[in-house]
Amino acid sequence: MLGEWGAAWLEIAPQHLDPFVALWSMCNALQRDRLPDRRVVIRFDFTRGQRHERYWLLIEHGDAEICKEYPGLDEDLYVTAEAEAFVKWHAGRLAWAEATRDGGIKVHGPAPLVRAFPTWNGRSLFAHIKPASRTPTFSAG
Repeated sequence: MLGEWGAAWLEIAPQHLDPFVALWSMCNALQRDRLPDRRVVIRFDFTRGQRHERYWLLIEHGDAEICKEYPGLDEDLYVTAEAEAFVKWHAGRLAWAEATRDGGIKVHGPAPLVRAFPTWNGRSLFAHIKPASRTPTFSAG
């Protein structure tokens, strides 16, 4: 219940836009039954203002690992994303269609993997929680 309360009141401000944390969370919540039967290497290029960050996600046999250094393997997918769009998508605050239509997230690679990628994201455990109203309410009682 505490997690649900926190998710409802979370403001995704610039200091909360750490794509590494979102990737780590995504790894722990992958929809394993939707993953390919083979190893998949995904390169992520994130922009956060003037900062650029690159990570690799290795998925094999239902397990996932994040690398901060090039793992020396062929890359199957390339994801370029604004940190804000990726974090909000993972947190359930932005729909995949909206994020990709607006260019906040772009995925390049073989069409079957590109189409499947958003279905692998288990998203935050609290992605279903709607943001709380920012207008305080008082009761006389």
